[in-house]
Amino acid sequence: MKLLLVLAVLVGAALAQELCCIPEEFEIGEGILASNDRGGKYESYYERRHRAYDFPKRKTGWEADIDYMNGTRHRMKLVEDYNAKSFWFIEDDKCSKQQLRSREPMRCVTINETLIRSYYVGDRQLNIDEWGAPIDHESGERGFETRSFVRGSCIPFASSFVGERTQGGSTVRFTHQSHYEDFTKGIQDYDRFFRLPDFCPK
Repeated sequence: MKLLLVLAVLVGAALAQELCCIPEEFEIGEGILASNDRGGKYESYYERRHRAYDFPKRKTGWEADIDYMNGTRHRMKLVEDYNAKSFWFIEDDKCSKQQLRSREPMRCVTINETLIRSYYVGDRQLNIDEWGAPIDHESGERGFETRSFVRGSCIPFASSFVGERTQGGSTVRFTHQSHYEDFTKGIQDYDRFFRLPDFCPK
């Protein structure tokens, strides 16, 4: 009986911290610190993205500048279409289309996620709720993920992932830490994020 009462209190506390949903369409900046370990071949990088989400059309697209620890920099654009099960990778005047097998972004916090902690930023100016869940996806991505949101608006604040994923037939250990900024509700320039250049395969 006591165990049931404790569980009920924990569930009630989690629900009180809002199983919220982010807006259906928005733009956001992402700062990502990440690393890969391919069987002893280590790589780390910092990525700056400006990204748009269109949840009704199941699309996301972004432009990114990536700085690698070896001193090289790359600029690229990526468009993911989960209805078409395809993504397009664009760099300079080259464009490739590939099958999309990665996890689809989740718009809402779900009951499968556990409330890890709540905290505030500044002089109690923002209240943040951090949620976590184990990941075991058919694409080969396995590990643990956290997602943090501003309480009351559900604007993304931060996320992290530690685990592994399958790339090119091999298992890659992977970590990333993301912080979000410059949130704008709606997509101001749709073509910027989702229009494919003429040289891209359809």
